[in-house]
Amino acid sequence: MDGAKNTTKAGCGGTIRDYKGVVIKVFVGPSNATTVIQAELESLLFGIHLCNSLGITNLWVEVDVMLIIHYINGQSSANLVKFYRLRDIKHCLSLISFKILHILREGNAVADFLAKWDCNLDNFVEYDKHNIPKEAKGLARLDRMGLPYIRLH
Repeated sequence: MDGAKNTTKAGCGGTIRDYKGVVIKVFVGPSNATTVIQAELESLLFGIHLCNSLGITNLWVEVDVMLIIHYINGQSSANLVKFYRLRDIKHCLSLISFKILHILREGNAVADFLAKWDCNLDNFVEYDKHNIPKEAKGLARLDRMGLPYIRLH
C-alpha cells in the first residue's frame, strides 16, 4: 500500500498478491488527504477492506513509512486528524491475522507508481490480474523476478 500527495491532489494505491508474488488485485483512487501520512493511512484502510471483501484473512502488509508501523503498534501517538482512521485500521486488523513490515520505497515500486498515478482519478478503481495498467504490470513482473528497481526521481 502507498499514498502520495502533490501540491494539489493526493492518491492511494496498492497491490494484493498471493504468497508467490502473483498479483491478485491492484487498486488506485483519489484521497482528500492533506498530508502524505493521511494518504498512506487511507490506502492501508482501503487495502484491508479490499482483502476482507476477497476473503483474505492472513495478511503480510508492507508500507514504506515507518511511522505507520509505529502508529499501528502503539509506539507513537497520532493527532486527531489521524486518530479515527487509525482506530478503523486497528479494528480491521484485530479481526484477522497480520504482519506489518517496513519496505523501502524502491521495494514498493508498484504501489508507489499506483499512488502517484491515481492522484488524477475521481473514484477508486480496482483491477484484477487480467487488466492491470501496463506500467504496474511491468513493475510487478520485475519485482516477482527479483530484479532491482532503481528510482531515478
